[in-house]
Amino acid sequence: MFDRAQTVEPTDKGIRLLGAESFNYELEESDCLLILQSTELTVRAGIEWPFRGHRDENPEEPRVRRYINASMSEVNSRTFAFRGTKFLGAVRRITLECHESSKDYIKAMVWTPDENMVDETTLHIVVTLKEDHFKETFHPIWLRQAKSTLDLTIDCKGFQWGPEASFGEVGDQRHYVLDGSRVVEAAFSSIYLRTSLGVSPPRLPTSQR
Repeated sequence: MFDRAQTVEPTDKGIRLLGAESFNYELEESDCLLILQSTELTVRAGIEWPFRGHRDENPEEPRVRRYINASMSEVNSRTFAFRGTKFLGAVRRITLECHESSKDYIKAMVWTPDENMVDETTLHIVVTLKEDHFKETFHPIWLRQAKSTLDLTIDCKGFQWGPEASFGEVGDQRHYVLDGSRVVEAAFSSIYLRTSLGVSPPRLPTSQR
């Protein structure tokens, strides 16, 4: 929908996308509901010891660290990004890193090919979960249930074309534009892990003769 956009102008209510052949769309600031699904899920778990130089001054026990990294895809939306007056085009890749922390927190950033060792426009999402939330969500993985899919729904600030936002039907593909010049304001909606338990049903009893 916005592939032909080239430049961005601010307006009173949002932004205007401009391009060749009279391409002109005015977008309003909006809550953008991103429904994401993992296409690749990587788990890392290990132990970290305190830095040796501080061990005598501040003795600490080694800590277990768990990390989830994922490549994600959009379920029913297509997201674009801009910086300043430059339209960056469609987000080509979405990555997620998730680990334990003292609080539940989420942030999102747009990376361009000239930074953070990415080769295409990338939306990078960082999620931290309190220990009990992290363990409860990813518990099946620690039980070696490897066939898992992560579903993440987040609500972030962006821009949307007015008629699509107002009159779009449930299930329609939405088109969002994010400001990549700053950290994208985001909030949790839900995070679920779908797991194939891989448990074989018991064999039927054979008849006795």
